[in-house]
Amino acid sequence: MDKHIDAIEKFIAGLNGNYLEIFGYILGFSITGYIIFKLIVVKLIGLYLSHRRKDWESIFKCHKTFNIIPTLIPLIILYIGSENLRNVPKIIENTLLAFITWVITLGIVRVIRTLHAFYRRNPATSRNSITGYIQFMNIIIFLVGIVVSICVFLNKSPLVFLSGLGALTAVLVLVFRETIMSFMAGIQINVNKLIQKQDWIEAPAFGADGDVIDITLHVVKIRNWDNTISVIPTYKLLETGFKNWQEIYRVEGRRITRAIIIDQSTIKMMDEKDIKTLEKDKFLGTLLKGKLNKANEKDPVTNLTVLRKYLAAYLHSNHLIRNDMTFMIRLLEPSDSGLPLQIYVFSKETDWQKYEEIQSKITEYALAILPKFGLRAYQRNSDK
Repeated sequence: MDKHIDAIEKFIAGLNGNYLEIFGYILGFSITGYIIFKLIVVKLIGLYLSHRRKDWESIFKCHKTFNIIPTLIPLIILYIGSENLRNVPKIIENTLLAFITWVITLGIVRVIRTLHAFYRRNPATSRNSITGYIQFMNIIIFLVGIVVSICVFLNKSPLVFLSGLGALTAVLVLVFRETIMSFMAGIQINVNKLIQKQDWIEAPAFGADGDVIDITLHVVKIRNWDNTISVIPTYKLLETGFKNWQEIYRVEGRRITRAIIIDQSTIKMMDEKDIKTLEKDKFLGTLLKGKLNKANEKDPVTNLTVLRKYLAAYLHSNHLIRNDMTFMIRLLEPSDSGLPLQIYVFSKETDWQKYEEIQSKITEYALAILPKFGLRAYQRNSDK
């Protein structure tokens, strides 16, 4: 340090009128370069983009991509000028070079963020989030920029500086534990396409149920159906598990599982007269006519069997139900609360509102036709 102070004092003592004049020219060129690039070049680029590519202008303006140039140019001019001046202390040159290195580091980070913004705006790639990778890359660039800037300032090789970090490895791993784990989790998520932006996921451990709005290095952000935001650590999401509902949109089939509890005391055998009565019904007859007599010839049928056959025929004829997927009208295990009759089918509609409308209509219709079959839904507080 004393050596640098002596060099600065010697430099100041050796200044004369000619030397100061040359230094004034260099400083003047630096200020002129800053003004030209700040007030003219950057402004002209902004005007060009505002007229030709308005969408690009907002991205460049948001990330201040070109604003780094007016800062870099004067530093480069000062550094080149200092190299050509006699007796300039090495510490001044090193300081200027360290600033140049740091400004270039900031410029690289801003360019990466700008490119990332373009990536996110592209409809073809908007759902594939690489925010985690970008953030991790920025951290590495910042660390490298800091190390190189310090080494340039101290006039030391980066290898000498980095060799001393070996002893700090355990500390660094501990400090960046969550960052490393989140980065590895992010790789798994992206490589295996476990989650993408706009996916509907459910994470019961965190009370989250909604659409993914962002996937960053450390967290996954979910907009829940009540418009609240859940922020979940990326690695924690993989640890605790989650359910991704997005596949239902790809296959265009959303499951409907609704059970109607049948009062078991209303289940009875049907004779030929009961069957003919149902076949004559203007609503039920179309789907049941001819089927019940054949079934009755083989085995006696109950009114619940007829209801199951009717609901199956009714849903098969519904153009909003997928007949090529799992399709069942089944009975679940009976209990003291009644006998559950479950409708297990898939709807072609995956939109939440349309899906709920279809599901509600099917349930309402199934409940409404029970009396026609002599059946009754079980209700704990019913008077019957």
